[in-house]
Amino acid sequence: MTGVSASISGKFVNFTHGGFTANTTYTVNIPAGAINNLSNAISWSFTTGALSTGAITPINNANGVALNAAVTIDFNYNIELSGPEHSISFNPIVSGIVPHVEGNRLIIAHAPFAPNTTYALVIPANTVREQTAAIQLSFTTLSVTNAEIANSIEANVYPNPVSAGAEFTIQLDDASNEPVVVELFNASGVLLTKIETAQTYFRMTAPNEVGIYMLRIGNGNKSATFRLVVN
Repeated sequence: MTGVSASISGKFVNFTHGGFTANTTYTVNIPAGAINNLSNAISWSFTTGALSTGAITPINNANGVALNAAVTIDFNYNIELSGPEHSISFNPIVSGIVPHVEGNRLIIAHAPFAPNTTYALVIPANTVREQTAAIQLSFTTLSVTNAEIANSIEANVYPNPVSAGAEFTIQLDDASNEPVVVELFNASGVLLTKIETAQTYFRMTAPNEVGIYMLRIGNGNKSATFRLVVN
């Protein structure tokens, strides 16, 4: 296990760590002399429980889901992707599916959903290590009026997820002659970066901190908002 450290508070020894894995037996060893007056080594073992899901967004049978909303699933332990990642599927089909892990959270990025559409999502067993059963849910996206469609800019942001501090590309497909304004916000809604350019194909640098960010792209009276995953 990584990230293990210990501290002493009075008669207690406190251990911090990078997170347990489900269904795993761990052994703790404290050598003699590691603590003042500890003449004999101390050792004990324990086994963690089964992996289970917690909060899921969107919730099953949700309505009015945003077209660019990422799917997030929280587990009771830190997780690792073990495959088959390519088998994560939406029905109707959604392109650009990219699974990403942050601690105990599985984040599924994707190309925008269609409006007013009911989707079924299947995450097969063993997509995540120790995941013994498939995860299934369905939801319906929000309705979008013709006016809202007309005011939505067509843009691509890639790669997404992007590595911390790395460059990503923004490409606009139907930009007007007016300047393109790009604003990057953190998860608390704080504006981190704002640029204005006449280009329709350009690069930006991702933040140095891992997390979920919101990227707003405006061009004239059109705009689009993307969730940017930084890992």
